[in-house]
Amino acid sequence: MKKVTFLYYRSWAYDILKYLSKLESERKDFFISDVLLPHGLEDDLSFLSANTSIHYVDPKNPDDLIKVVQESETKLLFCYSWSWFIPEKLIDQCICLCLHPSKLPKYRGGSPIQNQVFDSQFDSAVSVIKMSAKIDAGPIYKQLPMTLHGTIENIFSSMSALGKVITKDLISDYIGNNLNFYEQNHNEATILKRRKPENSEFIFDELEKMSFIDLEISVNVLNDPYPNFTLITANQKVRFKQVHYFSEIPQDRECIVLDKNTNIDFKKNPYLEIFLKVKDGFALISQPEYDPLLKEMVPKKTGRKL
Repeated sequence: MKKVTFLYYRSWAYDILKYLSKLESERKDFFISDVLLPHGLEDDLSFLSANTSIHYVDPKNPDDLIKVVQESETKLLFCYSWSWFIPEKLIDQCICLCLHPSKLPKYRGGSPIQNQVFDSQFDSAVSVIKMSAKIDAGPIYKQLPMTLHGTIENIFSSMSALGKVITKDLISDYIGNNLNFYEQNHNEATILKRRKPENSEFIFDELEKMSFIDLEISVNVLNDPYPNFTLITANQKVRFKQVHYFSEIPQDRECIVLDKNTNIDFKKNPYLEIFLKVKDGFALISQPEYDPLLKEMVPKKTGRKL
């Protein structure tokens, strides 16, 4: 019976693991020998069979991964949401699979969802590839279309659903010794860097160019677990996860239109409703959070292409 190993830390990959476990019990011709996850992740893994060993590892320590895989003698590794480097030794010895949310070879590299959305590219895909020494450059097993419209939760749900479809086919091909991959067109590749927390910080010059839809899309794609959309005012950062459209400012409510010169202690005014002026109206911020702004900090322009 063939073994597989699963590495993960994102919730959408956890859902695929649960599906893979269900597939294991239905097929009975493979089993999940090992599951690896970072220290501190407290997901319920009681659904796994008694044959599965669970390992909490330091993802930045390649020796942890190498030791587990070599001891288990697994040849197929699902590294679907593993954001850390897989040791080249394992890539050479095993079939290491990566799930990447883009139309590879486009948008290789970190933060593929955000980088596509901020380039106004919503027609995307889920690609499952065999990992190679170069980031996201390995041959493709299967690629299915996916939209990046909607909230980050919608996108994760689509990734999980499509990942399950691809995984089911992949297991069948692996058990049947019919697992095939095709090379990417490397001449068409685009490679982008992983976004940093400061890339979620915006200044009012950028906000003034946005329609409400532009703003809402930006806020949605920067929702948890990513650094949230943040505006820089005169004395603080205002961070938020949701906005609502208004054509005009309500006259019967206690509210303020936020601008770059706003200097107010919002924590002392918890019932004050915070609005932003956009090109086509106003945006009400839901449940804003505030951080004091360090005086030496100079915000960078990091908005979406308009």
